[in-house]
Amino acid sequence: PALFGDTASYYKEMQLTVLTLVVADVVAVFLLFIFFSHCVAGPIFRIEKSLTELLEKGETQPIQLRKGDFLKETVSLVNRVIERGLKQ
Repeated sequence: PALFGDTASYYKEMQLTVLTLVVADVVAVFLLFIFFSHCVAGPIFRIEKSLTELLEKGETQPIQLRKGDFLKETVSLVNRVIERGLKQ
């Protein structure tokens, strides 16, 4: 009987440990998702803003990215297109 009591206690302890690890993993994944989504969403927002400004006003400033943002090659290409369009 004492053995079964120890086993039940052990399993409850393991359940608590596993639950804690699962919650920590979910929080970590959520924070990483927020961070990486901002690294993509920021450049997309700036591209849209610059292109809208170019269409409405005929001019815009080159797009500048924050350190760590993604889509650097795409923004560079858009900046080249904007520059070429402004020269014409």
